Amino acid sequence: MIINISDLMKRSNVDSINIDFEDKIDIIEICGKIIKILEPIKVTGIITTDGEIANFIGEATLKFQTECDRCINDYVSTFIMKMEEKFTNDSYSDDETEYYQMNDNKIDFTPVINHNLHMSMPMKFLCSEDCKGIINRGEIDTNEFSPFAKLNKMFKNQGGR
Repeated sequence: MIINISDLMKRSNVDSINIDFEDKIDIIEICGKIIKILEPIKVTGIITTDGEIANFIGEATLKFQTECDRCINDYVSTFIMKMEEKFTNDSYSDDETEYYQMNDNKIDFTPVINHNLHMSMPMKFLCSEDCKGIINRGEIDTNEFSPFAKLNKMFKNQGGR
């Protein structure tokens, strides 16, 4: 998605530009894991300027499907990432700040979204915080299997509980 901010950069009667759009990305790969994006990514925020530099503060919301790293079941989740980025038309450099390049006061948000996804999404994906994973013997899903089942059966056979 390309946003034209010429009016803002010329400092004509515009102090800021509200951003609200959706960007379609089908699949991304993070740390070797395929993430399927189920709906267009919704981006909201505001762009302001302090001279030659345009500042964007906002967030992106995406719904995705991937495989749990513990139990290897597919699951669907929603992720909200905060974004704070700076843009310039010039090849401006600062040791502490990363700037994205604008072309004729136009911002292409697709690479910004991709970069933020790679920086913000977790390295490991879990279907739930308490996912127990799988047991190597026959790959039994421990979310559906009690590791104490045999022990409980033994107690019942010996007249215990």
